Amino acid sequence: MGLPKNKFRELVFQILFSCHFMENLEGQDETFYMKQLKTTKKNVLEAFSQVEEILSMKKDLDEKIATSSTSYDISRIQLVELNILRICLYEIQKNGGQMNEILISEGIRLSKKFSTTESISFINGVLDHLCKNNSELVYNP
Repeated sequence: MGLPKNKFRELVFQILFSCHFMENLEGQDETFYMKQLKTTKKNVLEAFSQVEEILSMKKDLDEKIATSSTSYDISRIQLVELNILRICLYEIQKNGGQMNEILISEGIRLSKKFSTTESISFINGVLDHLCKNNSELVYNP
């Protein structure tokens, strides 16, 4: 049985967030995530793969986030919020803008779970601005 999308995003978020404290993905223990989230090795490996894709697009994602975050310079955005924005923007681009409302809601849900209540409106505002003002949000691998 596959992992529900929302739980998969939580797994991706946790791996992506931990990358700020480790040199690379190879130093991370798959079994840790398997035990903590009670999931299979296949799900963890898929999440690692998605994190690698997000990291390879980090510069582009961060540039788009920076242009949409008018209240904060990207260097001032907390790591939790920045990684939530990266995950959602990555998926928005990958889906060609087809699931924008769902992904904005997922960004809000992730910020409720992993951040503060103040971050909810920030995440919502940045993702909404990105979706409404960027016609180029199409994934180009």
